[in-house]
Amino acid sequence: MKKFFIILIFASLFLLTPKLQAAASPVLNFSDLINGPKTGLNDGLGEGAIVTIWGNNLGNTQGSSKVYFKDAQNNIIEAAHVYYWKNADGQLPGGPSDLYTHHRMQEIAFSIPATAADGAGKIFVRVDGVDSGELEFTIRSGNIFYLKSVGSDIASCGTWQSPCASFKYLTNNRMKTGDTAYVVDNITNSCVWGWPNTQIGTALSPYAFISYPNATAACSGATYGVGIFNGVNSRYLVHSKIKILTDGGNNFGYGARVVGSEFTDITCANGQSAAITSTKNEGDDKYLGNYVHDFGGTCTGNLHHTTYMSKRNAVSDTPAFEMGWNNFVNNQARGGIHIYDEHQCGGYSGVIKIHNNFIKDQASACLNVHANICDENKYISGEIEFYNNILVNCGQKGVYPGQDYSGPAIQLTGAGNVMNVKLYNNDIYGYGYEGSAAAENVAVFVSPATYAAHMSYPFAGTWSWVNNIVYDVNDLPYQMTAYPNKAPVNTANNIWHNGGDAFPLNAPSWDSGVLTVNPLFVNSMSGDFSLQADSPAINTGANLNFPTTDFFNTPRPQGARFDIGAFENVNDNTPVATCTDSIQNQNETATDCGGACPACADMTAPGAPSGVRVE
Repeated sequence: MKKFFIILIFASLFLLTPKLQAAASPVLNFSDLINGPKTGLNDGLGEGAIVTIWGNNLGNTQGSSKVYFKDAQNNIIEAAHVYYWKNADGQLPGGPSDLYTHHRMQEIAFSIPATAADGAGKIFVRVDGVDSGELEFTIRSGNIFYLKSVGSDIASCGTWQSPCASFKYLTNNRMKTGDTAYVVDNITNSCVWGWPNTQIGTALSPYAFISYPNATAACSGATYGVGIFNGVNSRYLVHSKIKILTDGGNNFGYGARVVGSEFTDITCANGQSAAITSTKNEGDDKYLGNYVHDFGGTCTGNLHHTTYMSKRNAVSDTPAFEMGWNNFVNNQARGGIHIYDEHQCGGYSGVIKIHNNFIKDQASACLNVHANICDENKYISGEIEFYNNILVNCGQKGVYPGQDYSGPAIQLTGAGNVMNVKLYNNDIYGYGYEGSAAAENVAVFVSPATYAAHMSYPFAGTWSWVNNIVYDVNDLPYQMTAYPNKAPVNTANNIWHNGGDAFPLNAPSWDSGVLTVNPLFVNSMSGDFSLQADSPAINTGANLNFPTTDFFNTPRPQGARFDIGAFENVNDNTPVATCTDSIQNQNETATDCGGACPACADMTAPGAPSGVRVE
C-alpha cells in the first residue's frame, strides 16, 4: 500500500509538472524597436542596434539565461552584448517606466549581432533551459547617432566619440529616415522634435529616439504648450525610455511607437491636451508599457486629460491605435483613456486594442468613449477590444476648485458614437467616491435612449460585457437607477460583488448568467488582483477567441474554461477539454462536438444559452 501511494504521488507530480512549468515559462510582451541595423553601434560593447524587451518570468538578473536572435535564414545567434537584465522597476540602468509594481515585468537591453542575416528575424530568450515566445525584428540599413550633455552641435556630430548636444540639431541636420539616436547621459533637452521641420519615417524605417542603458533622456518644457510635439506631418517616430515632463501635453504624430517612457507634469498640467494625445489624421500608434502618473492638479481644467484620442476633422478613417501594458496612477487630469469627438467626427479602421493596463486613482472615468452629435452624418466609428485591464478607484473627484469630475469606471455615451466596444476579462475595484452627488457615479454607464443630460446623449453604438469582475467598495450603485444602461448585445459570465454589505443588492437586469459573490482576490489592498485557489471566478468564465492570455500573459484557459477577470489561476490543474472538431466558430454547439466536450457544452454560466460560444 505504501509503495502504491509513492507511485501515485510521483505520477501526480509528473502530470502536474507540464502545466506548472508552462505557467512559469518566460514570456516576451513587447520591444521598443522592431527593426534596425546590425552594425554601426561603435560603443565598444555591442555591434548593432540596442533593443530593449519587456516580459514576465525572465528573472531579475541574467545568471545563465541568454538572449538570442533567429535571423531570416533561421540561424540562431546569441546577442552581441547584454547591457542589463533586471526588474522593470523604473530605476537605472533600465528605463523610467515602472512596470514591475503591478505588471511584474522584467526588462532586458541587448545589441543585435552583426553576423545575423538581413531581413525579418525573431528575438527570444532562454531562461533555465526554457525558451520564450518570439518578438519580430527586421534587420535593415540605417545609421546610429549619439547625444551627450558634453557634445557639440557641429556638422560631423553624432558619433560615439563626437556626439551632438541637442535633439533639435541632431534631428534637423544629421538624422534621416531609418536612423536611431541614443541619449548617453542624463540630459535634459527641448522635446519639441520635428518642429519646425518634420520627420517622415516609415513603418519599416522610422526615426528612433532612445535612452542609452544607464541613462535617461529627460525632456522638460512647454514650448507651444506641449512637451513633445512632432507636428501633424511627422510619421513613424519611436520614443523609448524617455522621461517626459510638461504642463501642457504631448503629441507624437502618425505611426508613433511610444514605449517604456514616463509621463508626469512639471508643476500642474493644464490646457486642452493630454499626457498622450493623438488627433485628426494621426493613426497606427502604439503606446506600450508607459508610466503616466501625477498628471494634473489644482490648476487642471475640464478640457485637459490624461490621454486624449480624437479623429476630429480627419480627412478619412485612420488605422486604429494600440494602448497596452501601461501603468496609470494618481492622475488628476480628467479621463484615463479618453476617446472623444465632436462636430467633424472621424473613425478608425481596424480594431483599437486597449489591454493589460493598470489604472488607479483616476479623476473621472478610467475609460470614456464619447461623441456629441456630429456634423454631416460623420461619426466616431470602429471597434474597440478592451480586455485584461485592472481599474482601481476610477471616477474620483478632480482637485480643480469647484469641479466634480467624478463618474463611472467605464462610460460609453453619445449620439455620434457608433463604435462596437467589447469589454472582456477586466477587473473593476472601487469606483466613484462616497458622498458624491454626481448622477453617473456608478461602475458602468452606457447611456440609454432616454438620457440626454450633461452633453452625454444616448449611446448610438453597441457593446459586449463578458467575463468581467465589478467590486464595489464605496456603497455606490452598479448603474444609474433612473437611467439603466442601454443593454449590451452580448453578456455572460460576469461577477458583481457589493463588498459584502448588501448594497447594491442586485446585479443589473440586463446582465445574464451572473455570479454575485466575492471573487476572492489574493490581496486587493496591496494591488494584487490575482485569484485565490478557491475563487469562484476560476473555471466559470466563457471561453472566448480573445484574450488568449491574461494580465501576466499566462495562456487562457488554464483549466476547462476561462477564469473571470483579468487573471488566470496558474495553479488550476483541471484538465483542458478539447474537441475533435474546431470550436472557433461562434455558432458551434455541444452537438457539433458530439455532446461530450465540456469546453463546448459548458461554455457559458448558468442562465446563459447553453453550448453557444461567446464571440
